[in-house]
Formats: sequence, C-alpha cells, structure tokens
Amino acid sequence: MYYTPYKKERGGGAMAGELNKFKEKLKEITEFLEGERKEVILSRVENQYGEKIVKEALKWEEGKVVLKKINCWGSQALGLGSCRCESHTPYVYMEFNTQKVINYLKEYIVKEAERLAKRIEDREKLKEVAEEIKRILERFS
Repeated sequence: MYYTPYKKERGGGAMAGELNKFKEKLKEITEFLEGERKEVILSRVENQYGEKIVKEALKWEEGKVVLKKINCWGSQALGLGSCRCESHTPYVYMEFNTQKVINYLKEYIVKEAERLAKRIEDREKLKEVAEEIKRILERFS
C-alpha cells in the first residue's frame, strides 16, 4: 500500500480540514432548516466498489421532512453485498415532524462535535466550534 502523508491545509493541517468540513456541514444543516436546501446528507459510506453512497440523509418531500437511512447493509443495489432486498428495501424512510427533526439534528451535531473535539488539540478552535453550535441551536430551539 502506498503511503501519502496528510497535506498541510490552511490554518493547521489535517485537523483544520476536519474543522472546515464540520463548519460546512453546519452551514448545510442551517440552509436545510431554513428551506434553502432540499436535502442534507449527514453521512456517507463506501461500498465494495469504492463508491461513496448515502448512509443517512434528511430531505424535504411534499412539505415534510423524511429521514433516509440504509436498511440493508448487504444490499446488491447499493453495492454492499449480494442481498436482492426482495422482502425489504435497501433504504428505510421515516417521516419526521418539526420537533423530531430539530432533536435529531441536535443529537447529530453534538455527536459530531464530540467526535471532532477528541481529535482537536487547539482548544481555541474547539471554543469557536462550540460557540457556533450554540448559536445554531439557539435559533431552532
């Protein structure tokens, strides 16, 4: 296997890149909640062919929010295995009311922030992220 070292990104290397991705995801979530975005992909997974597929997403459908999550981790249609999904679907879709969407996104953001916080060494950047999260959550509480 060929080893490629992390590229230094503006503002502090690989961790700055993760922080920027997190900030971008917060922006996407805010745009989704404000109706400026039809869908927000919360996570992706790589299938056996090296393709990134949607693992979990929220989308607006007919004025309602629907959660789309992988239902079959062996789905042939998704490139995850050999299951033909004849008695079930590759994805499961769940309709959410407004409060459930907000609670789900709060939980997602906190979980991602905690995951990122474990990896961030610069506490000032962590404080910046925490303040941004507080501002976003206060707008939708």
